[in-house]
Amino acid sequence: MRTFPDNVPFPLGKFATSEEAWFRRIQSGQGGHPMFETTVKQLGNANLRYLADWTDRIAKGELPHTKPTRPQGVERNIVVTTWDWLDDKHYLHDLIASDRRFPSVNAYGPVYGSTELSIDVIPILDPKTNSAKNFPAPVRDADTPVAMQEGPMQPSPYWGNERIWTSKASNHNGMFDRKGRVWFAAAVRGPNNPAFCQKGSDHPSAKAFPVERSNRQFSMLDPKTMKYTFVETCFNTHHLQFDANDVLWGQHRRCELSRDRLARHEDFRRDW
Repeated sequence: MRTFPDNVPFPLGKFATSEEAWFRRIQSGQGGHPMFETTVKQLGNANLRYLADWTDRIAKGELPHTKPTRPQGVERNIVVTTWDWLDDKHYLHDLIASDRRFPSVNAYGPVYGSTELSIDVIPILDPKTNSAKNFPAPVRDADTPVAMQEGPMQPSPYWGNERIWTSKASNHNGMFDRKGRVWFAAAVRGPNNPAFCQKGSDHPSAKAFPVERSNRQFSMLDPKTMKYTFVETCFNTHHLQFDANDVLWGQHRRCELSRDRLARHEDFRRDW
């Protein structure tokens, strides 16, 4: 188990076993809620036994059974550079550097991050100049709630009971299109869908499959103008992917972009 310095502001405490220590650790901070739910509700605490066993074996000096080999030949030509380009309280959930279908898109250009539950900014890293900046990632509707409603389950060793995750957009991940624009699975409003998405609407998709709620929709950042555009959807978006026909898939549904209606997002919305 990871150990903390003796002078952390909020020590976890003393525990009789490693299993007890892990049970307390997974409840720390705002991330404690999903970790606890996964461990207790979904896995029935089974993983705690394995984590504790792993911790105890390492504490006794156990090492991997095989020693990793050093890089050989052309492997020695690889240089890996890492950046920590947000801050100590917030995390990067994902990043995107190019269109996966056309990797020359955004060549040598900035890398765009997604901060998910933590904070409403898009961190932008320029690898050429070794510099970073934050672009504010707003929501369209002022009454959009904070994505992580729960406070800390137990005090964090470093931040105590402070709510350090405040994002409303909950930007999950981004994807480049072939024109160099960056699309995000991000909330633009609260979870309750507009009337045209729901039962009783004359919208074709609502007649076939009415949807009452969606936690994320789409947003798009044009790096040339730095214009940030909101795109309304009835369905929830997650893990974006473009296919060979420029259709943007939001994990469960798709968005037709081939007719380039991106700037006229109100027309774009009504096409679902």
